Amino acid sequence: MRRTKSLEQNNSALQNDDILSAVDKIIGKYGRSGSGRASALRLIGAYVIIETEGISGLRKRGFSRGSIQLYLEKLHDVDVRVP
Repeated sequence: MRRTKSLEQNNSALQNDDILSAVDKIIGKYGRSGSGRASALRLIGAYVIIETEGISGLRKRGFSRGSIQLYLEKLHDVDVRVP
C-alpha cells in the first residue's frame, strides 16, 4: 500500500510540473502588458479547468462553444498540450 501511495504522489508531482510549465509558457507569450496579463490569466484559468475536469468543466461554468474554441486555439498556438 505504501508503494502505491508513493507512485500516486509521483504522478501528481509530474502533473503539477506539466501544469506549471504550461503556465510559464502562457505567461511568456501573453503576459507582457496589462491587457496581456488579463488575457493570460483567463487562459491559465481555462487551461487548469481543462486539465483537471476536461472541456465539460468549461461548459459547466458557462463558457460558450466559441470561447472554448478560442482558448483551445490559443493554447495550441502557445504549444501547450491539452488532454
